[in-house]
This record gives sequence, C-alpha cells and structure tokens, in this order.
Amino acid sequence: MAVFKAYRVVLIILIIGSCVDPFKVPDLERAPKLVVDGLITTDPGPHKVKLTSSFSLNELQGYPVTGAAISILDDLGNVVFLNDIGGGEYQVTPVSWQAQLGRSYRLRIVLADGRQYESVEQLIYEAGSIDSLYFAYARNAINAGDLANEKDAFLTYANTSGSAELPNLFRWRWRGTYEIFTRPELTQAAIPGCCLVPAPLPCSGFNTDLVPVNPCTCCTCWVTEFSRQALVSENEYTNASQFKGVEIAKIPVDGLRFYNKYYIEVEQLSLDESSYTFWKLVNAQQSGATNIFQPNVIRMRGNVRNVTDSQELVLGVVSFASVTRASMFIYQDDIEGNKPSLPIIVADCRDYNETSTTEPPPFW
Repeated sequence: MAVFKAYRVVLIILIIGSCVDPFKVPDLERAPKLVVDGLITTDPGPHKVKLTSSFSLNELQGYPVTGAAISILDDLGNVVFLNDIGGGEYQVTPVSWQAQLGRSYRLRIVLADGRQYESVEQLIYEAGSIDSLYFAYARNAINAGDLANEKDAFLTYANTSGSAELPNLFRWRWRGTYEIFTRPELTQAAIPGCCLVPAPLPCSGFNTDLVPVNPCTCCTCWVTEFSRQALVSENEYTNASQFKGVEIAKIPVDGLRFYNKYYIEVEQLSLDESSYTFWKLVNAQQSGATNIFQPNVIRMRGNVRNVTDSQELVLGVVSFASVTRASMFIYQDDIEGNKPSLPIIVADCRDYNETSTTEPPPFW
C-alpha cells in the first residue's frame, strides 16, 4: 500500500495516550528516525524544541535525543542557542527571546555523532486577527463511538481575518480551563478482617470523625485541556483573507467541566508553506482515522532535512510563526435543559490529571 512506503511523506508515528489498543502496522525498517517537534513564535519565551528517536512505527514513545547542539539562525546573521534541559528538550537562551515579524529563521541541529540537520528557512507573516468567538448548543453532538452514550456539547466557532497581500496560511489551536471540586474527606481505609473506616486526606481539613477543622486545600482545582485535532485554514475554498464560521472545538457538556464555567482560548498561528503543508497532512490523517483510533500526536515527514544525506527520513516539524489570540467564557447557565450533576470524586483534586492545580488562573 503506497501510504506505507518508506521515505514517503505519510510515514506516521503514533503516540496513543489512552486505554485503546495501539493500531499496529508492519515495521518497514529498523533504522532510528529523528523526530523534531518545535514551535517558535513572536511571543516572549521560553521556546522549546524536542528531539526524539524511534525505531518502529509501533513504538508508543520515542527515545529522548540528548547532547545535541541546536541553534536558531536569522536572515541577518544572528544566532541564538538552545540549552539541553533534559529529556530530549532544548530551550532557547535567553528565555525572554522571541522571533520578530518580517524576519526569516531556520533551525540548525548537530547531533552528538556529528550528523547535521536544518529546517527550511521560514518567513514570519502577520497572524491577522480573531474577530469573534461564539458557540452553539448542540444535542447529542458527541458519542465517542457509542451511540447509546451520546453527550450534548457546545460547538465553538471563530470568525477570523488575515491580510489580502499575505498568504494567510493559518493553524488554529485551543486550550480550555475549568474548575473541579473533589471530596478528599470521603477517603476510606480498610481495616484487615473488618471494614472500611473514614480516612480523610490531611489536605481535606476534616478529622477522622468527619468534622471540618481546617479549610480544605485540595478540594478545588483548575484543569486545562488542549486541542488534539490539527486544524488549518482551507484557503482554496474561501476568500483568502476571511475565514468565517471556523469550527474550533466541541466542548462536552458534563457536570465536571460545567461545575462552574468553562474558559476557552483560541490561537491563530500564521505559518509558512512548509509548516502549513505538514499540519494539513496531519489533519487529513486524523480525519481519516477518527473512527479507528484517537491519536494524541501524529508525526510525519516535515520541513527538517539532513544536510549531507537528503535521503534520510526526518519526522516532525519546526514552525516559526506569529500568533494572535481571543478567548471567551461559557457558563453553566448556557446549558439548555437540565444541568448535569457534579460527579463525586474521592481524591485530592491535584491528582485528577497532570494539569490540575490549586492556583486559580489569572483570567478566572
């Protein structure tokens, strides 16, 4: 099947972060592949690039590549270096450095064994504007493949603009933040040969008689989730500078996300053609695989090349981009009909997931 031929664009590495069994494909070759993952923007840093290496299409995680020398070069001859901070991650120094509109940049990588790679030189265009965000309530909009367990959702949309003189090759990302409430005082402990007895977590503020004696410090947390679908502008089907009614996200309506309110922030990234082409291919792969598996990350051949061996397959992408943002709140009162019940979670709210924090975000 042509889609799985070696040294073609659509070679895929899948990282699947759920209980779904990995989608298996035949291994084509055992030579390690360098995977580059980087986004450098016009925002103040820190900016990071991640390098991993993978031997197999069926590996769920890549191996960190350490000891590389990485630098950013611009069209004026300036060079900025990245420090190896461990785990295959490299951070731009100084931390506050940011890319500039109208400048061209490329990434240079020299591995510990001397192999040298460079990205395509990329000109940074203006990111345009997000003119408005809005939402619509949709019944049974999400079923996760199970029609018996459909969920209502808020469909969120954006109207955005670019500039008539520019390519306007956009990628959209979003992050959502919501407040959760847990019940750590309901934790129990087993007495051997007997029963379960109350064992409230110390942070709950309750004693073993289930009497509150101190404020709870782990009952309320804020959780952040991120877009998993690559979303890019369809320039061939719209006015090249106006994008109306772009569907950004489906936010499930449940008692956890809408215990209080939901905050969504949308980013519009202006890409060069090499990065745009990469993310458009990712979008096509994700759309085609929606009913088979749900990938967190899909990486394929992008815009980084071995300087001396053009035949080496290098996966992933590094993007230099400008960015603009817009945000809005969706409130519990926006739910149509009965409000979902708050689930009882017997835990320290900080343990809900890796993004959970008791520190309220500044916009809350």
